[in-house]
Amino acid sequence: MTALTTAPDWPDLIRTRLMWGRDRARTIGSLQEQLRCTRRTVERAIEQSRLEGFPVCTGPEGVWLTTDAAELRAHADRLRQRAITQLLGARALRATARRHERVQQTTLFGDAA
Repeated sequence: MTALTTAPDWPDLIRTRLMWGRDRARTIGSLQEQLRCTRRTVERAIEQSRLEGFPVCTGPEGVWLTTDAAELRAHADRLRQRAITQLLGARALRATARRHERVQQTTLFGDAA
């Protein structure tokens, strides 16, 4: 009889490997290698940690925990700007899709093909 295994608690596993302070940031790649998971798994765990109220920041240096409220606010502002940019991109894609829906596809022989 085999023992049942449960899915790893990725956010908790990631948080136990993060350090306090930007100068002690860990790269997503190093976390991925250490935990033998995908980059996307690490990114989802980071986002889940934020949703749970953990003070997780990311930047060119990597991922770190902070106690600096100003740093958290600045990071939240950067995330907000990225979200707005993505929403604008989604709106543009919807407009492009509408234009494509209006285009009638023609063939060499007209509608007979």
